[in-house]
Amino acid sequence: MRTAFAAYVKASAGRISASEVISQPPHAAYVHIPFCRQRCHYCDFPIVVTGDRLEAEKRANLHKNYFNALIREIGLEATSGRPRRALTSVYFGGGTPSLASARDISNVLHTLDSVVGLEANCEVTLEMDPGTFDLAKAGEFQSIGINRASVGAQTFNSELLKLCGRAHSVDEIYQAVENIRSAGIQNFSMDLIGGLPTQNLETFKDSLEELIRLNPSHLSVYDLIIEYGTKFGRLYSAGNLPLPSEEHASEMYRMASIRLQEAGYVHYETSSFALEGFQSAHNQTYWRNEPYFGFGLGAASFLDGNRFKRDGRMRGYMDWVSTASKYEDLEMPVEEAYTFQSEVEEFIMLGLRTARGLNFEELCGRFDRDIAENVFKSLKMQERHHVHIEDGKLARLTSPEGFLVQNAIIVDALKNLPF
Repeated sequence: MRTAFAAYVKASAGRISASEVISQPPHAAYVHIPFCRQRCHYCDFPIVVTGDRLEAEKRANLHKNYFNALIREIGLEATSGRPRRALTSVYFGGGTPSLASARDISNVLHTLDSVVGLEANCEVTLEMDPGTFDLAKAGEFQSIGINRASVGAQTFNSELLKLCGRAHSVDEIYQAVENIRSAGIQNFSMDLIGGLPTQNLETFKDSLEELIRLNPSHLSVYDLIIEYGTKFGRLYSAGNLPLPSEEHASEMYRMASIRLQEAGYVHYETSSFALEGFQSAHNQTYWRNEPYFGFGLGAASFLDGNRFKRDGRMRGYMDWVSTASKYEDLEMPVEEAYTFQSEVEEFIMLGLRTARGLNFEELCGRFDRDIAENVFKSLKMQERHHVHIEDGKLARLTSPEGFLVQNAIIVDALKNLPF
């Protein structure tokens, strides 16, 4: 074991430190567009429900006021004095960003470009919910620079869509994919949720096979999390009927991992699968624990080692932006301040979530030898079960079994840290 460490301790000399990594200028931005037709029963995100009954004029004014505030907030970044680095990814999440106009999204992109800069090949993703856009609108999005879409399918079972409070039909999923492709957006992701109420292995498999047939470049497969304050949170408790058992939910995940890899997808992160070359550039910023901008209602940022989260209430957010004339006027409550321990734990946890794995040379270079050695010892004990260690330098969780028990593996690795 000492011999293996001697090799990578020497190799790690001169590597960038943790403090240097987190102080680098951000090269990714998340932009929150909060508007939704209705709230899904599992959703606890900061959104604004506009419904189908809100008068067109009121809806237009709501959008106008929000985008004015959003662009103002981005503009204030110009006065921060922060070093600049052109963005390699922009992600419009929600909410339902495809409810916004292409003009509003374009204005945000132009503002980001003028304030921070966009690389020529910047990955620009827009979440596009089925039933919220037609071919013409998809074409408008493509023409302003949207080169990647994320389609929230969730399931291809009509009854489950209704049960989840989704505002679209199964037919609208197919139409959304057709519109996106016809508009020239060939890089798109789709979401699938397992562990839904009344869902069984057969209905999950049917949806999985439909996704494979549609052949998106990227797939995200999530297990339902019952969040406090949601409709599901009021109706159900984890592990109890009509929710699938933990064993059945695990089998859904196992089925998805095996079947998607058979279909040519790379299982490159716990919940993420991609055709080769189509891994999400934006999400990898999070998994590498690198700084990123966040803009908009409830959005989170990771800047200068601190994590901030904006007000999730529309009035609170609007007031927060309107009272500032420069960046330093923005009072951002620190959700999580940088500490050496928290940075070590994030690095280990995020590394083990990915197929890239936890690199011991990087761990030693960014932190120190004692930390790396303790983690190595812990993971070495799991090697026969759910961890694969390559050349004493790299630890990867096996797919899907290692990913299924990753929480226990990570907890075990963290408890052996010398803090």
